[in-house]
Amino acid sequence: MTLRLLSFIVVTAALQSPVDLPIFTSAEAQLLVENTPEVRRARTGYRAPQLTPNGEDSAFFAFQARSKRTRGAASGLIDNYVVEKRTGRVFRGSTTGMEVDSFLVRELRAHLLNRSQAAIPRAVVELRGDSLLRDLSKRPLTYSIFGVVLGQPFPAVTPGLRSGPLTLDLPSGTTLSGYGFSALKDPDNAPGVTAYLGANDRIVEFHIEVLPSDWFGSLDAYFGKEFVTSIATDNAGTWKKTLGIQPFIARGEGAVFIDSPSNGMCACLFGSASTWTPIFLSFYTPGVSPKGEKLPDTILRRKTYCLGSQEE
Repeated sequence: MTLRLLSFIVVTAALQSPVDLPIFTSAEAQLLVENTPEVRRARTGYRAPQLTPNGEDSAFFAFQARSKRTRGAASGLIDNYVVEKRTGRVFRGSTTGMEVDSFLVRELRAHLLNRSQAAIPRAVVELRGDSLLRDLSKRPLTYSIFGVVLGQPFPAVTPGLRSGPLTLDLPSGTTLSGYGFSALKDPDNAPGVTAYLGANDRIVEFHIEVLPSDWFGSLDAYFGKEFVTSIATDNAGTWKKTLGIQPFIARGEGAVFIDSPSNGMCACLFGSASTWTPIFLSFYTPGVSPKGEKLPDTILRRKTYCLGSQEE
């Protein structure tokens, strides 16, 4: 099926003004389709899915997904998809088909939208500053801790810090590289900070995790009790008030993962009912992955680390 069969959607597109021009590229649209649940299942099932561009018009891209190693349909057809250029919404079959609404597709779309703003100067927010709660509503923004700045190379000289290079070997076989650091005068229960490096050896992610021996106190040492209390909830409305925008929320058994690509921040909470404790926070550059890792896998790494492996 090609977009020639969807000609009815072109009529209104001719009326678009310059500000309505497409913001998703064909490559980004294809990336979204490659990460729909059924295409990912075909990949993890070693069915070698392939995407073929199937036409486009002023409003939509079209793709067809097939498995080279078939199972079920003799043709190997997985599905046909269209992606709206303005919004990145993905539909099965045609624009009148069912929208693909998985956590990964929603997250990936938000990251790609924020990546398109990469050239805009970002406000630098100090993570340990008294104004962190207020500053989180700024956009676009980036983060600093102990003078180490997201988006910049790790400093060659780090006065007042203990630091050292490290690597993280992931179950996928990927190895991430970066630095671990903390202040020389940190209290004993302060969490460690990991800075992951991107392809250009600039920091693309801060990962800050509590000590297993002190789940209830160590984040306070970095962020202050007011901030930690404000995020120790699974209530979406409270998080929206804190961040200034609705976050993405995924739930598992005894854990909640909350992510806000607009803020470049995610958190993992452990607990139950009305008692939740943050156990790690990540601050990152939206739409950018550490060296050696692809963007969808970066998104899933953070979520999986919190909730364990889940069906997408």
